[in-house]
Amino acid sequence: MTADVPGAGATAFDDGSRSFLVGLSQTLRRKKFPLRRWLARRRWPNRTLPWWLWCHLCAFDSMAVTWVVAIRAGRPLTFVQIGSNDGVVFDPLHEAVKAFNWSGVLVEPVPDVFGRLQANYHGVPDLAFENVAIGEQDGEAILYSVTPGPDDPYWTNQIASFDKAVILSHRDTITALEDRVEELRVPTLTLNTLVSRHQLTALDFLHIDVEGFDQEIIKQIDFRAGWAPRFIIFERQHMSRKTHRQVRRLLRGAGYRLVNIWPDELAYRRR
Repeated sequence: MTADVPGAGATAFDDGSRSFLVGLSQTLRRKKFPLRRWLARRRWPNRTLPWWLWCHLCAFDSMAVTWVVAIRAGRPLTFVQIGSNDGVVFDPLHEAVKAFNWSGVLVEPVPDVFGRLQANYHGVPDLAFENVAIGEQDGEAILYSVTPGPDDPYWTNQIASFDKAVILSHRDTITALEDRVEELRVPTLTLNTLVSRHQLTALDFLHIDVEGFDQEIIKQIDFRAGWAPRFIIFERQHMSRKTHRQVRRLLRGAGYRLVNIWPDELAYRRR
């Protein structure tokens, strides 16, 4: 990675200027000011702003973050994506993986969705696919998903969770949801087993989107290991406030800085 990803290298901003700019960016975030989106689409801030300042001013969603990390890296990155779904819909990594020749492992437990994932990356080199769920132990577990219906929102096939309550939380937008929840018995691996299986000695980017289980996967990261990721994007939408505070405390204790990119969150640290 280049020195400016993340937060390394000298900067012309003194502490007073930094505090002012951070305060301004937080105000813009609260007001959902469109300046962040506009800035994130400009070439100059994406390539030249100090990383900490870019995060505060321009990081409005996971796709923007991933793209700028890829631009600044100066080399192909190694990634793991847990909860890949079909690899396209709402996927913040797809374009970066293809455009910047990233290598990595994509994990998706639902069999028919897994088939679409492989098809959507057909011909892309240096990728491995795992039709498993990441769980608390190697073995099997019950995963809940939704039987497809003709009038479903297009994102319905993206929701699969170990927690049935997470699935039922979508009852206002999915018709007759209670009658269509499906139980799937799927194979599970721990994160450490996945890393060992694919001999990942270094990991640049970890993306987690597992409908309410994100915090359990984050807890499995060995932050002292060489493979501990430099960047983590996880879904915070289904976390309670208490759980979210616990996750933030854990990550900060491991040396990460955090940026709100609702419904996700970015965590990053220096090597």
